[in-house]
Amino acid sequence: MKTKRNLIIIQVLLYSIIAYIIAGAFVFPKALNANNQDTVIYYIPHQDDELLTFGASIVDDVEKDRNVVVVLMTDGSATNVGKELGLTPKEVTKYRNREFDNSLKQLGVKEKNVIKMNFKDGELTQEEVHQTIESFSGVYPHSVHKGHTYHDEHSDHQAVGLALKAIRDDQLIEDVRFYIRRGESVPEEMSIVSVSQEGYEKIKKASYYYREDEDKDIIGIGYKSVPGSFDRMLESPINFYHH
Repeated sequence: MKTKRNLIIIQVLLYSIIAYIIAGAFVFPKALNANNQDTVIYYIPHQDDELLTFGASIVDDVEKDRNVVVVLMTDGSATNVGKELGLTPKEVTKYRNREFDNSLKQLGVKEKNVIKMNFKDGELTQEEVHQTIESFSGVYPHSVHKGHTYHDEHSDHQAVGLALKAIRDDQLIEDVRFYIRRGESVPEEMSIVSVSQEGYEKIKKASYYYREDEDKDIIGIGYKSVPGSFDRMLESPINFYHH
């Protein structure tokens, strides 16, 4: 367990070093961000969750000039569509990551702020998420942390929510938002994030990269997996969260 924890810390630190070299302003990340209260970190279980559950929120944060960091937790390899298409797990991850990266680009997230942890899809543990959050909260103190609600029945989504709740309850982080998938309800009071017409257009363009497009070598795993979720999102591009 200690080895896995160390690997997570190393991965996060490598991301930080590369990001700041690209930015042309490399200093030790923790020192650079010690007073940064405008960083928002999203912990995304799978490729497409960033758009379906968090799209409006990401656009809103980007438009408010916040430093948006997106952490993809799993490799996304367990989707049944991949098996139906005869793809290997590595091929599924490659195609899903392509959809994910293009989607985030349309939403306005900087490439250097996208990190992939590559934990096993369908087997994400609360401990893996906990260690990841701890590492990023060290790099970005006073940041806002966002993930799925701990009420979510999907095991990977729930692992993110439970880890965020545990760290918040231990007072290791302060500002946490738990997001609810469209059409679901929770016992807590929910808040809504909406977008402007311009923001809606960004979400719409992002959704194109989850549909099959042979010219762009996109096979549309996202839309083929949950077409109804994409259709409902475009009909009502708002997000729900609780504290």
